[in-house]
Amino acid sequence: MDILEGAAAFAVAMIIFSTVVTGLVELGLRTFATRPKILAASLEKILENEIWPRFKDQLTAIAGDQDPDTKSRVKTAFLHAMIRNPVSTSADPVAGQAEKGYLSKFSAEVESLSTYAFLQRLAKTEIGEVILRQGEAEARTALQDLSRTFERYGAASSEVFRRKAGSLSVVVAIALALVINIDAGRLFDHLMNSPVARSALIDRVEVADSDNQKALGDLRAVIVKLEHGEDVGVGSAPEFKKEIADLKASLEPLTENADLPIGFGYFPHCKVLGSGSSCSQDRSDKVWLASVLWLANALLAGVLIGLGGPFWFRIYSALSQLVQLARVFSGAGREKIDENAKDQPASNQAMEKEDIVKIFRTAGGPARRRVDEPVNPPAG
Repeated sequence: MDILEGAAAFAVAMIIFSTVVTGLVELGLRTFATRPKILAASLEKILENEIWPRFKDQLTAIAGDQDPDTKSRVKTAFLHAMIRNPVSTSADPVAGQAEKGYLSKFSAEVESLSTYAFLQRLAKTEIGEVILRQGEAEARTALQDLSRTFERYGAASSEVFRRKAGSLSVVVAIALALVINIDAGRLFDHLMNSPVARSALIDRVEVADSDNQKALGDLRAVIVKLEHGEDVGVGSAPEFKKEIADLKASLEPLTENADLPIGFGYFPHCKVLGSGSSCSQDRSDKVWLASVLWLANALLAGVLIGLGGPFWFRIYSALSQLVQLARVFSGAGREKIDENAKDQPASNQAMEKEDIVKIFRTAGGPARRRVDEPVNPPAG
């Protein structure tokens, strides 16, 4: 029973940690928008796989012998025309000559292109010149094919972006486990031996799942906005601080109510910051071995957290059903009767060998005795 309850509480802890990770990933995407890089990679693939093989001869003929590296020049000009923000004051983002300022490079690149914008920008390149030199029918056929190709690559680009966001969640989860010292083995052992911690976490499962669903919804909304090139900035400094405070508040049920063994008061941080009672329990005589085990358990915790809140809620649901089933078969929560115990008048032995009416009257007290029954019956 303790094993099942401990595993269920562990699943709830993973849900709460996953909520924090999801919030951090959302904050990271909003702060450091990576969509322009995905768009540039998609456009580069279109040039390499679709445009260059189709118009190689015409583009080479335009350059003649004066430009031996036609493909490289066409590629640079194409990417510049496609992802350059026309209202930006910075230099060429493709060449890496962004204006001063840490985040200024994002203003130099567009995050999304419509099919119409793609064709309009393409018309201003050498590739567009080659297409227009063809007949009207041939040009229309080429442009229709390139439009469908751009939309197909755009859908694939969105999928890549979502996968990268998923991979980022695992990376952030591992970093979180290392930073705030989440040792999977130590955590599970604590839950196995602390009924109070188990109860505190299990009682919070509905709130934890609700918070996780909200965080996932916010992350999906940010990803959709990035895919459509919408603004996802973090806003003002007070708003940024509030989001960090909300993430910290998500950990309070773990550190206060459940008193989980995480943070700087446990190995290996206490070995560096100062001795503590918790360090004496971590094989202090073999610090190198304890360090290796801690690193393995912290990495394991990060990977487990990275599986996500929905996964751990399904695990919790399955475990909670097993706990209820185990309680039914073990009789937990029911009155346990010892047939040989004389101090249990409700036992089967007492019910069989003694007068049940007398037992009932004894339980009821004087008010339940018959009127004609003497209070102190004569001896013999």
